[in-house]
Amino acid sequence: MANQDASTARVAAAESISGRQPRPSLRRVGLAALTAGLVVLSAGCAGTGGGTRSQPPSSPASSTTPTVVPSAVPSEAGATSGQSGPVTLAFGGDANAEGSAGSVLRRGMGATGEVLRSADIALVNLETAIAQSRSGLVGQPKQFTFLAPPSYLDMLARTGVDAVSVANNHGLDFGRNGLDKTLAARSPDRPTMIGIGADDTEAWKPWTTTVRGRRVVVFAASDVLDAGFDWAAGPGRSGMALTKTEAQYERVRSAVRQARQEGPGDGVVVFLHAGVERVVCPTDRQRQLARDLSADGADVVAMSHAHVMQPATVLGNTAVIYGLGNFVFASQRAESARTGVVTVRLEQGRPPVIDMHSATIRSGVPVLDSGAALGSATRRWEGLMGRC
Repeated sequence: MANQDASTARVAAAESISGRQPRPSLRRVGLAALTAGLVVLSAGCAGTGGGTRSQPPSSPASSTTPTVVPSAVPSEAGATSGQSGPVTLAFGGDANAEGSAGSVLRRGMGATGEVLRSADIALVNLETAIAQSRSGLVGQPKQFTFLAPPSYLDMLARTGVDAVSVANNHGLDFGRNGLDKTLAARSPDRPTMIGIGADDTEAWKPWTTTVRGRRVVVFAASDVLDAGFDWAAGPGRSGMALTKTEAQYERVRSAVRQARQEGPGDGVVVFLHAGVERVVCPTDRQRQLARDLSADGADVVAMSHAHVMQPATVLGNTAVIYGLGNFVFASQRAESARTGVVTVRLEQGRPPVIDMHSATIRSGVPVLDSGAALGSATRRWEGLMGRC
């Protein structure tokens, strides 16, 4: 499971949407700013959702006061036959190979990569098309079009990334011809691509895997798309999974509900491209997405797109990461260079626990923070809660 050290800030807050409250954390740390911030965030979300989990946790009721616990959780070697152990998922934000971000092909991600590698499952938002060159490709009429070579997928695989969402506003930067090349780059030795496909069935199909006896189901879709583009997958037509129309959104929600019904003990994850660029606080739409999918039974709802870090919290029994920020990216501003790996620990019968491994993008690559920079990043992370 995810390596945890001094760069970790644990968020164990709750916003109950069904009357259930989480089991208290083992250790409390007095961080007034974080407490006040999460109370504000909770006020914007609590009481507006509904629904119950197929197998609700049996943990006792407790205070919803948020806590930060900078302690490590020992890794468990495995679960007894017939039982499922805890699962740690690691999330990285927007990743491509444009400009300085291309240096990751020769530099790798160093210690940041170790955080990804040591998680049970690592997921990244792949915000680029994949092809060896732009030869024969025509970029879409938009300001930025991103392309990375197939070796980028190999780099992610070496870094421990298991799957990537390509359901975002850059997945079809070179149209369906570019998407064909992206799909052709798939390989069992490379991260699984989620949220795109040769038709709608494949694009909306989740990725599933099993960790220590617990199945994890991961959906990916984009709630963001440039005006004028029709990138949705359809019968016999390649494209991506979207949540832009009511029908598309219901397709995702219905699939999440079905996954929860078929696997009451499964970990259900939804990786969305959502939000507004350079806006730190989650929008009303993001909050609605989180409430709806939590009510549908998702254990984790993770979002990217804003290019800045946004708050993370717990809604009922759902870990919500409103914005992962940039990850491997040619960031031009200090705020957009603030990043990190966000991990979520799922353990049956207990609320999820969110950890932040803060980093700063340097020359396009995320570098874990340390020393004074780590302290500043931790305070900034706490401050996000209060701002929203």
